[in-house]
Amino acid sequence: MFMELFAHGNRTALLLAALLVFCGSDSNASLPGKADALLQLQKYKEETTVTYADDSVTSATLVNLNSNINTWYILAITDTRGRVRVHNILSVSDDLKLQLNTTAPELLITRPSGNGYSCNIDQEITWVFDSRNKRKSTYIPICNNLLFTVIKQDGFRTMKERGAEVLRWLAGDAGEQVINEVKEHFFLDKYLVQERTGELASLPEEAKHNGPLPRATIQNRYQNTTIPTNHLGLRTKNSERNLLAGKWYPLKNFPDVYTSLITPGMVSKQIQASHKKKVNYLDSVERTATVFLMGFSLNRYTLGWGHGTDHPGVGWSPRARNIRRDNPYGPDGFNSLYPLIPLGHVPPFHLAKTIGTFSAGFQNRHGAFKYGKMSTYNKAHHYGFMEHGVMLTSPSEGLATVIMYKDGKVELKRWTKQDNQSLPNIRHLRQNGIPLIHRDENGQGIPGKLVNQWSRGNWSGSAKKELRAPRGGACLIETPRENYLVYAFFSSVTPSGMARVFQSYGCSFAIHLDLNSPGQAYGSLYRTKDDGRSIDIELLMSTMHAYMGGNRASPRYFVKPDYKDFFYIMKRK
Repeated sequence: MFMELFAHGNRTALLLAALLVFCGSDSNASLPGKADALLQLQKYKEETTVTYADDSVTSATLVNLNSNINTWYILAITDTRGRVRVHNILSVSDDLKLQLNTTAPELLITRPSGNGYSCNIDQEITWVFDSRNKRKSTYIPICNNLLFTVIKQDGFRTMKERGAEVLRWLAGDAGEQVINEVKEHFFLDKYLVQERTGELASLPEEAKHNGPLPRATIQNRYQNTTIPTNHLGLRTKNSERNLLAGKWYPLKNFPDVYTSLITPGMVSKQIQASHKKKVNYLDSVERTATVFLMGFSLNRYTLGWGHGTDHPGVGWSPRARNIRRDNPYGPDGFNSLYPLIPLGHVPPFHLAKTIGTFSAGFQNRHGAFKYGKMSTYNKAHHYGFMEHGVMLTSPSEGLATVIMYKDGKVELKRWTKQDNQSLPNIRHLRQNGIPLIHRDENGQGIPGKLVNQWSRGNWSGSAKKELRAPRGGACLIETPRENYLVYAFFSSVTPSGMARVFQSYGCSFAIHLDLNSPGQAYGSLYRTKDDGRSIDIELLMSTMHAYMGGNRASPRYFVKPDYKDFFYIMKRK
């Protein structure tokens, strides 16, 4: 399952690959991946090479991939036989400063206080990496536990996900067509939740007062309607068995985190009558399909984003057919993450403050426009993403973007040319198509202009262009006191239904994430139990348990590497 670096490749070719990375040579143009192009994309990298007169290390190159973030480094070591080893290094804190010792093969690690540590490259990095002995962790602590070196892992996926992956890559577009046919004929509405709603004789006094999050705008006839919590995995503060539709309830175990239930058909008539040219009429199934939401304060929490071990991936999407490609590799000139090792789960230095994870966006193969105007320019608008300050695919103008700044601020917006000026202060970003909801000239959230257009909106769906499917999405609610990030799982819905629900909750901006199953649109919260050795997991929707790995399940994306990308929710302090 676990592979050493360079274990299965031609040694000469891999040596050339390493030299290409650090010398910037184009002498071997046939080398797949154009690894040098990925490093050239990093505008804020700092690179140092030192030559040593040493018995084990003759030279070392250290690349800080983003000197504004100071988290992800590449360390390349050449031994006396000319062999090159490449390590991915993560720093436990962006306050640490890493440098190469100019007189001996050591990493000099300096703390803000001025105290430092000298880490012997051969004994504390290479030797530790080589002696890991089938270690199952992605991360190995090194250098007095100030750094981690990364081991390449296979990402977790369910059998259904494995089957779909194999079919896609072996059969290409034909395989994609088969998958769409299966979704249409066998899995349509498989995960649909339609709860038997109840009715309160009168509204309880406490229900008349909103908390920090206002109740969704729903029709008068549903003001006293309740939805059972049969499929809700989150525990409310008062252990309610039924929730008033559209109302936010505080959670028992997570301060400043709330949950809510609704169905799209409950949304107010005024909202459903607005922007009719942009939003389709909701069919009878999605109108009654339960939506599960969780919202958390962005004063108390922030977000991180991580690339899966496999996806979204880089390179040209096969959907990018209506443009002239300027190179054979990808929108940024490469189709491989080499020399980076994708991490696939929450970094170890964030584990203690992480309270939850949820699925992110489309795979790269779906992350570009195949139809419409957006497929004809700007390289078909491939979806961009950045992790720990490392640009993996450049963001495209006009796309819905989740931005996570180095100071912990989280923003949801449409990416503009001016946003490139903020890149030095951005830690993570993830794009996924066009907005479901965007701000009008008054700052009010309204549906995006392509919400009801399957092809031009790139919303994905079934073989017959049926848009109803399990879907995940996120939105921003801005209140006078603070902002809230909401993640929602829609058990069976179209993008139109998503837009109407996010409108009703007063979202100023909303982004579609992944779809097709509770695993692809997974979301959960978790905390360490009192014994300090086990984890208590609360799922947004109970069926998501089947996508965590059996009886010995752990939260998806948390301690087990996963094949697909994800967001993680962290305490800010």
